[in-house]
Amino acid sequence: IISLHQVVCNMGDLIFKRYRVNITKYNTISGLSIGIYRTNYMQPHFKIPITTGDVEKAIRSAFYGGRTEVFIPFAENIKSYDYNSLYPSAMLKPMPGGQPVYSLLKDLSKIFGFVKARITTTNDNIPVLPARVNINGTDKLIFPNGSWTGWYFSEELKLAESYGYKIEVIESYLFEKTYDFFTDYVNDMAFIKDNSIGAMRLIHKMLQNSLFGRFGMKPTPEEIKIVSRPLAEEIHLTHNVIDNFSVTDEKEYIRFSKNPDQSLCSQSGIDYYEHLSNFDSNSPVNSSTAIAAATASWARIMMYPYIRDSVYTDTDSTYRT
Repeated sequence: IISLHQVVCNMGDLIFKRYRVNITKYNTISGLSIGIYRTNYMQPHFKIPITTGDVEKAIRSAFYGGRTEVFIPFAENIKSYDYNSLYPSAMLKPMPGGQPVYSLLKDLSKIFGFVKARITTTNDNIPVLPARVNINGTDKLIFPNGSWTGWYFSEELKLAESYGYKIEVIESYLFEKTYDFFTDYVNDMAFIKDNSIGAMRLIHKMLQNSLFGRFGMKPTPEEIKIVSRPLAEEIHLTHNVIDNFSVTDEKEYIRFSKNPDQSLCSQSGIDYYEHLSNFDSNSPVNSSTAIAAATASWARIMMYPYIRDSVYTDTDSTYRT
């Protein structure tokens, strides 16, 4: 126990000296990674999207995981290849930024964001797009041939289209194509990792790889408070209120979604991003489904050319004869 305490104290000193972040405020390495990102790398002009309601549901349905699949059940003289730092590399690609805009635009080439589309494949041996199927009450990720409708990141649909897929756009949420959200963070973590040994290398490898996963977490949806009437009125202007009633003449019970709502802020003339910045850095607004879904999609896009002639793939690796 004494040794473990010394290790934690040494890590805490290391992180605080380098990043001015107190590790005792975070329960996990992913929480620490986003604390470091917000404190040291997130610029005031970065508009990382925080979605709620129907927009959140649509984008989360476009959030698919990595690909693990056997293409040829038996082979000899197999060589394995690994894509170093796949997800951090994917975070260097263009990311969705700003406030989503609903669109009925049909031209996929003019869309950057998340798209609901009717998909028709080409009966490829190694299909491009993922889909979810429910088997015995459990959702499973597959890469099928056939026809279906689903939500996807626009850039993965463009990849599928380049392989002959028919993509019929139904509706979409458009985002700003944004660069450099994570460039400095990813490059700094990679530099320290590659030029360190021991604990320093391991810590920065975990910090580099954990940020993506933290953005994909489902935020704590609700908060319950008893507040003054003026504060309750302010909450109504910026949050989705689920339930409320008077406790006294001066106090009100209110249950509301913890993340501010972009549409309500806009309707009330309140700067959404300024309001968002007032949240504590360890609050659940640090998740962004749009960022996580785009990152996972970019990772599959980056891997796809390498798995075309492989016998097996496992997320960031491919096995070939």
